[in-house]
Amino acid sequence: MIREAFYKGYDHVNPLNEEVALRYHVCAGLEYLAGLPYFSGSQPNPTMFQQFYRELEKWLEGTYPLSFFQK
Repeated sequence: MIREAFYKGYDHVNPLNEEVALRYHVCAGLEYLAGLPYFSGSQPNPTMFQQFYRELEKWLEGTYPLSFFQK
């Protein structure tokens, strides 16, 4: 998964503390939420809309715990 590789590489250079991990977690949710109107209206792309919708559902269900963003 790209996300895991990114955070692993980033954490290796600059270890994430809990506050930064929480910020990334909130920003991820906001990105998924903002993508819905973008991919359904201004730049219609049903595939991307479904992907962002699934990611937002996972985020809301808590399947991306803060430990995901930490070692």
